[in-house]
Parts: sequence; C-alpha cells; structure tokens
Amino acid sequence: MDNSENAGSRDGRPSLERAEQWYQERFGSARVWLLAPGRNAQHWGEFQEKGIIAIGWDHLGDLRAFDDRHDIHERLREGDRPNPVNDSLACYQFACELQLGDYVVVKTGFTVLLGYGVIESNYSYDRSRLTMRHVRRVRWVKIGRWRLRKESAVTIKTLTDCSSWKQWLWFVFRLMDTGKPVPLKPYTREEALKELFVSGEDFDHIISALERKKNVVREGPPGVGKTFVAKRLAYRVIGYKDLEKVCMVQFHQSYAYEDFIQGYRPSEEGG
Repeated sequence: MDNSENAGSRDGRPSLERAEQWYQERFGSARVWLLAPGRNAQHWGEFQEKGIIAIGWDHLGDLRAFDDRHDIHERLREGDRPNPVNDSLACYQFACELQLGDYVVVKTGFTVLLGYGVIESNYSYDRSRLTMRHVRRVRWVKIGRWRLRKESAVTIKTLTDCSSWKQWLWFVFRLMDTGKPVPLKPYTREEALKELFVSGEDFDHIISALERKKNVVREGPPGVGKTFVAKRLAYRVIGYKDLEKVCMVQFHQSYAYEDFIQGYRPSEEGG
C-alpha cells in the first residue's frame, strides 16, 4: 500500500470497522473534505504560496449574508443554472460547515491528489482579490502528486465532504503519507522533434515566439495536426507531459474577433 500502483487495491482493503477505528485515531471529530482548486488546478500554486483555499461564485458576495443554503440556491438560480444543487451546497458548506481543525485534500481531475492540509481560519470574503474571494487559511501538511487507480477515482465536484468514505480515506492518506509522489517525465526538445515534422530551427523559433509573445497562431484545414502540434508545444513550454495542465477552448464559428476582444472590460472593483 505504499505506492500509487497499490492505492485502492480491493485485495488489501481494510474492513469498515478497522477503517473507522483508524479514522477516529487519526482525525477524531474532525471532518475531511475534498477540494478542486479550479479547472486543471489553476489556483493550486497560489493556494500553496499563500496557505489558503478558496472558491469562486464571487457575484454572490459575502456568503454570511444568506440565511441558509436555500437562499444561496435561489440566488444562483437567477443566473443560467436552473438547478444549481452542487454549487449551492459547495458555497454553503465552505462558509458554514468547514470547521477549524478539519482536513482538506486537494485533487485535480479524477485520479490525481495534490496534497492535504488543516483548516486554520474561519470563512472570510476577501474583496481585495480579483477572483476566488471566498477564502479560508490552511496549513499544508503534504504537497506532492499522487495518482490513484481508476477504480479509486473521485468526484469532480468543487467541494465534497468525504468523511464517510473511511475505507477510501485510509488508502488516500497511506498513499500521501508513505508513498512517493508520481514523478513527471520531462519533455525535452529532442523528444518533441521526434514527434513533430518540423526542423530544429523552426521549432526553436516557434518556442521563442511563444515565450515572448505568449501566443502562436497555427492555421490549416481540419485533420492536418494543428492540435497535436499545439499540445506538444505546450508540453515543451511547461517542461513535461501533463494533459491536466493543457486545456482546449473552442469558439463557436459565428464568434467574431470583436466579440472576444470587447468582452474584456474593467470592473468597478478594478478587475
């Protein structure tokens, strides 16, 4: 059970009674939460640096102004979500149910764990932040990268109370406490050139332009490998192959350049 290959193995799963005893000895009355730090873990770096966790839905304002979860749910329904059950629950639990001393496990996607920490502050609404204004302070205990087997995959909800998943938590914490983080394989220039039909000179020129100007435009008909090339350029820039660090955004064919550029406008709060 000391590595990711064994995480979630049904053959070594503890009995529920044993898992409950372990949970009581490890956490006592504290609860354990599962949190996603934004799409593709985009906020994880800031969370580590500042010792915080945070969630979005900033337009709701201070969540302490709502009487209960139902009020949050009704406010969210005023937007484009007809039945925002998970969203309203995440907001309510983040503000009202997380307690000092609770544990939070951070993950990305279905199978990658990024670390865990202990909640050290009550909820606050930080208006000085441009986004993710619902905040709590956290003392990070373990930070790394651990991959679970597919049968141990977890929910992709923003925030989940997983305190009742005691057998799963037994595996997860054994993995993070005693297992080694999954190493990321470096993606070298030589490997990129083996996969791409471009010269070394052209490849270096593209990477240089991407690093200086922050964008590269590739054009051509469907099926000629634009996406294939784009992903490998991204891998080379970040230094390793990691699909979770690369995301695709597709615009509707009627979406004009002006729609995109004029969509960026300053807000009253300076964002």
